Amino acid sequence: ELLGDRNWTATTALDVAGVLKVEGGTITQGGGIAVGAAGTIEGFGTIASQLALEGVLHVAGGAMGLLGMSGGGTIDIDRGAELRLPAGNFGQSFTGSGAVLAQSGTVTPSGPLAPDLVLRAGAGATLDIAQDFAGNVVLYGSGATVKFGAPAAFTGTLTGLQSGSTIDLAGVVASSATAIGKALAITTNSGTITFTLAGDYTGKNFRVDDDGAGGSSVTVQDVSFKFSQPFWPSATITWSFASSNYLNPFATFSS
Repeated sequence: ELLGDRNWTATTALDVAGVLKVEGGTITQGGGIAVGAAGTIEGFGTIASQLALEGVLHVAGGAMGLLGMSGGGTIDIDRGAELRLPAGNFGQSFTGSGAVLAQSGTVTPSGPLAPDLVLRAGAGATLDIAQDFAGNVVLYGSGATVKFGAPAAFTGTLTGLQSGSTIDLAGVVASSATAIGKALAITTNSGTITFTLAGDYTGKNFRVDDDGAGGSSVTVQDVSFKFSQPFWPSATITWSFASSNYLNPFATFSS
């Protein structure tokens, strides 16, 4: 165990060949951190150094924030835990049943995505899902965007849509979008794409625009959103108070 809710700062590089437990606090390693094929970093906190991952990053017990990450390892996220990613393309394999948050800029988790994961886009951030995904997507706050590289292949649920939330359909030319109940039907030049929504959006306005890159953006109009009910399927909630920077995990749609 390296931190135990304490901060760690060093100017050298750190090579991880065994199991390194990071339980709260911030680790800053000036020369970067390299996790070898047999290595594992496990826990929660903040890694404020470039992480070269060839082994396993196991997020457990809370939220794990990263400065940046490269490599082709595995990211395993426990249920109730959250990995917070900065702008970038992340080609690692994502497993588990926790959450991945696009915290800033455009975040592209381009590696395999387990269907039990929850993908989240923070306010002002873009979550770029380039591949098929069957899990759930949550948009936090105005300006949150989810971009689908294969929009017709998305079979999960969209939660948190409010004024300023945007669905970007890469390579798809759309002409209209209409919500009936919990279904959002988008008319395109190649047929209708239907998304499942977490609330009843009947009669709400969805503006369709050219996204400037050969696709279309669908932006929610005149919809507020408040936090009050859990949107995860389990009634059991486990909290860790070792780190205080948590997003409110309760959400419900309101008109």
